Amino acid sequence: MNKVESALQRTTDTKALVIGVGTLPRTAEMFNELFPGCRAVVVADTNTWRVAGGEVHRILADAGIGQDEPHVFADPKLYAEWSFVEELDGVLAATDAVPVAVGSGVINDLTKLCSHHNGRRYMVVGTAASMDGPCSAISDADLLSVADATSKNERNMANEQAKVTKQKLVQLMCEA
Repeated sequence: MNKVESALQRTTDTKALVIGVGTLPRTAEMFNELFPGCRAVVVADTNTWRVAGGEVHRILADAGIGQDEPHVFADPKLYAEWSFVEELDGVLAATDAVPVAVGSGVINDLTKLCSHHNGRRYMVVGTAASMDGPCSAISDADLLSVADATSKNERNMANEQAKVTKQKLVQLMCEA
């Protein structure tokens, strides 16, 4: 058993990991394995949609997986900021579809956090070789919400995020 397989047996969040060139066509197979009978909603930004999001949407459709309309963030200055969290929370609250994040950094962070807010798991199709976010229980949005809390409303939201982050850190320490 290699290190990845060993780690996957011990983790509570990450259920599968496929790394390699030419793995995009396996997206539907992986989705059906992890979320049998579920609908999907692709989450991307304009860059990741162009690079892989459209193809992921097509692959899922060709496999007969029901889908909601993809959510593509159009803001060119997209980052892990609370307004984008609220936007995606609203999308996910209106459906029971499983989010499929197409991207690494920000897209993964936002989708991970909003999936947690909406009580569901998600899948990520990474678009960067250096990503570690899908295997981490903490998103940058968790940390940014805490660091950027300046107004009372933001402090309340940051307190909520701090509680989630603390729970995740405790879980990670227990798993180590």
